[in-house]
Amino acid sequence: MLPRQEKPSSNQEIVWDDVCKHLKSHFNSKQETPHARFALAKFVSLGCDERTMLQDLFLYCGGDPGQMQATRTELDFPKQREQILDTAKLLLEVSSEIQSVERLLKELDIKTRDFTPNIVPLEQYSQLLSKIGNGVYSRLASGKISGREQHLLHLCRTVRDMTPGAGR
Repeated sequence: MLPRQEKPSSNQEIVWDDVCKHLKSHFNSKQETPHARFALAKFVSLGCDERTMLQDLFLYCGGDPGQMQATRTELDFPKQREQILDTAKLLLEVSSEIQSVERLLKELDIKTRDFTPNIVPLEQYSQLLSKIGNGVYSRLASGKISGREQHLLHLCRTVRDMTPGAGR
């Protein structure tokens, strides 16, 4: 078990360099962690970002609950959700404006050739952002889930993506 650390207040940032050093030190100093030490070394050798892996590990299963809440407060999921949904809305507005301008240019027989943006990806991206904002970020912003699941999922996807063919 990782030792408890001083709880940061909600306006303090977790110092990720310290967290990563602490976890690596823990892996290297404990007899019980050879598999974790080996797994981390293996994933890093395959190209996984060590810092990202350690952060996800910490956010999933390590650290103090007070630190977790301070981290959630620092991340400000409601604000992130708002930004994602605002961007989705802007993308739809831009798509609509492009269509309007293209009609005006066509009426004047002005050819924009290869410069006309393809609005389909903008609209698809807007839909994706809306789903994420109203799905994952809605739950994170509500405070009803810990966010741990997302860190474990990210860690699993990182491992999967960096180890082609393994476990498929």
